Amino acid sequence: MLFGVCLPILATLLKSFGVKVTVANGGLEAYEAVQKNNYQLILIDCQMPMMDGFESTKKIRAFQLREKLNPVPILALTANAIEEE
Repeated sequence: MLFGVCLPILATLLKSFGVKVTVANGGLEAYEAVQKNNYQLILIDCQMPMMDGFESTKKIRAFQLREKLNPVPILALTANAIEEE
């Protein structure tokens, strides 16, 4: 789940390989999607609106632990291109 300019590019690339892609428009939506669906891999942007990727990951892990689910690999990505970031 990625947000911003890179999202459509990455989603299109993954779909071209036959990957089923779910797009979340922010960290809160990503967390809610994980509660309703089973994923094999989660790509999450570190900087998303409503809830950043770090907080989303913490909530996802807490949910999986509480529900006794196997943890799904989460790959955090960011498009930081500015030196200050």
